[in-house]
Amino acid sequence: MKKSMVSLRRLQQRAAAELAQTYNSTTNTTNESMDLETTDPHFLNIDDVYSAENVCYEEQSDSSDTDFFQDKDDFIFDFKESLKLWSLEHNIPINALSSLLLLLKQTEKHTDLPVDGRTLLATPKSLNRNVIKCGSGEMIYFGIQKSLTKVCKELSFSSLVSLQFNVDGLPLFKSASSQLWPILCSVLGVKHRPFTVSLYYGDKKPEDINCYLRPFVDEINLLQTTGIQVDNRTLNVKVHSFVCDSPARALILGVKSHSGYNSCTKCLVEGDYVSRRVVFTSCTNSLRTDFSFRNKTDDDHHLKDTILTEIQDLDMIRGFPLDFMHLVCLGVVKKMIKLWTDGPPGPFKLPSTKLIELSEKLVLLKMYVPLEFARKPRSIADCDRWKATEFRQFLLYTGPVTLSSILDKVYYDHFLSLAVSISILSAPSLTSRLKTYAGQLLKYFVAQFEVLYGTQFCSHNIHCLIHLADEVTDNLTINEISAFKYESELGRLKRTVRSPRNPLIQLANRIIESENVSTVRKQYPVFSKLQFCSTHHSSSKHYQKCVSEQFIIDTSRFSDSFVKISEKYVKILCVEVDPENSEKFSLFGREIVHLEPFFFNPCSSDNIGYLKFKPNYHAPKNYTFESVSAKCFVLKKDDMFVIVPLRHL
Repeated sequence: MKKSMVSLRRLQQRAAAELAQTYNSTTNTTNESMDLETTDPHFLNIDDVYSAENVCYEEQSDSSDTDFFQDKDDFIFDFKESLKLWSLEHNIPINALSSLLLLLKQTEKHTDLPVDGRTLLATPKSLNRNVIKCGSGEMIYFGIQKSLTKVCKELSFSSLVSLQFNVDGLPLFKSASSQLWPILCSVLGVKHRPFTVSLYYGDKKPEDINCYLRPFVDEINLLQTTGIQVDNRTLNVKVHSFVCDSPARALILGVKSHSGYNSCTKCLVEGDYVSRRVVFTSCTNSLRTDFSFRNKTDDDHHLKDTILTEIQDLDMIRGFPLDFMHLVCLGVVKKMIKLWTDGPPGPFKLPSTKLIELSEKLVLLKMYVPLEFARKPRSIADCDRWKATEFRQFLLYTGPVTLSSILDKVYYDHFLSLAVSISILSAPSLTSRLKTYAGQLLKYFVAQFEVLYGTQFCSHNIHCLIHLADEVTDNLTINEISAFKYESELGRLKRTVRSPRNPLIQLANRIIESENVSTVRKQYPVFSKLQFCSTHHSSSKHYQKCVSEQFIIDTSRFSDSFVKISEKYVKILCVEVDPENSEKFSLFGREIVHLEPFFFNPCSSDNIGYLKFKPNYHAPKNYTFESVSAKCFVLKKDDMFVIVPLRHL
């Protein structure tokens, strides 16, 4: 039987009709045209039941202005699994889910649903026996193997699975000192949501860090020895790295934290005490090695032993890379902005008129921000409340454009040396040929920072920049060794805590419920918004919007219409799809006629794809989707535009 896809609206209409029929019969009403939205204010709003990402098949569907081309092989819509996934994604309370189940059970097609949300989600009856006493706190260990096997079944691997871990703490409540310390895990090389290995809860960080890490170390050594079984195949497991901020990294390694004289985890530099703070001014020091760490050749660096040394084949230096998010975004970039705005009197501090001008420039760029960014530019006056993604956006995209007329040239060029080096280390195509140059730029930035801003501001973060380029390889950029995805997962965990009563058990229940849900990996691309392209006539269907796994093209939005194809920059007019074969599609667009470098110091910006142009284009033509190397961020600058490939995806 030929199957066809049903859109979300069609699905909602069908479910609404079922509920309307049941509601009529139970209230003995004869009004066949009852309005579901106005008859009873307590009646279920069906829009709250179905996630916008859920799609199903039926025998035949009406045509609409939205088509979804996905893999149709043996896909069957499972209402119960979709309901479980919806409740977890939107953090629906158990009592609200139970009320929804009671309403749905009134329909003939959903009599098999349970009456209690805990039954639907397979919530454990009791987890108290799984709680482990750890110092003054408690912990629950979930393990690696089950969640890792689930991830490997959904994704494809050849033979080796490289694991990356994150350890960090977060406060659960503003009015209490209680903290949560999870161990999160992700598989390198694929995009997926990190899963939780262990949870610790207490009034302070784990006092006995080795007690906290012992179950994890024992299991990871076993997995590295035996591997995991996935679909009758044995996959080898390897620990690649631990991505943590400086305090957490020092905690699990048993070494001095960032405020210590011998705190650098990469070299033997010794700090100095200047203006009531520890600063680091030397850029040429001997590097630490795995051998020197294990043998504690620098006694002033170590505080206690760590059982992480028991993990097989783990390099105690290379296996703990510097985190781009905390080091650069929340560290260096935030420090520079604070010096410009609230620093002591000096040539780098900006007057109020310049700050107002900078804020106005940033706010005006809101309309040019692509859909891949969750946050728009905000006033510089709000920088204390900026998130790490906003500092990254400022460094890589908006900062070089807005600061050119704000900072003095020497300070602007100094900022650009950081922006250029981070742009290189963020892009695999640039890292492979310019990694050495990026390392030199970072050393120049650190040396000049002391000259321009003063020795007293040369903190641990500023010093660690000289080691950042060494963390990057041809296949691993700073995006892969950043904590962005882990911070997002920590935020999700925190939002699942609904009351201060037994937060550890609450979190454990939500994690186990998530493990019991079978997810369907999204199929791309997805096309929507049928349009008529006046510049192109053919029998193909034309769409405004194309959602791929990497980015979104939406020709109705200027900010989402530009891509890089080889060394060309193209404005897309429409997405052309063969109506007989959805796998055959192309991009119809116009190449920009003339591009120029936006800046020339510390290098010509065309080396990193940072260019300016006027809106003049060649005649339109077709481009294959596979030829697109990156989506672009286009910003307005005076009477011209600046175009930059997206680096952070």
